[in-house]
Amino acid sequence: MIKEKIPGLKDLTDDEKIILIGELWDDVMTEDSFSLTNDQKKELDKRILYAEENPDELIPWDEVKEKLFKKYNG
Repeated sequence: MIKEKIPGLKDLTDDEKIILIGELWDDVMTEDSFSLTNDQKKELDKRILYAEENPDELIPWDEVKEKLFKKYNG
């Protein structure tokens, strides 16, 4: 497996590993690395429009992330 090739990985905390996952994802996900189908574009447009029309129903990402960390990290 690849993880055995990364020195120090086993010494990271779970939180650090999650951060690493995000950093790796950001590194590989660029606009050129994927394309959307027309149906996916339509769905995203629909969701963006809903978010713009209903801002009071949205939960900021920081709040979602905090709830998840509290729930799963004690």
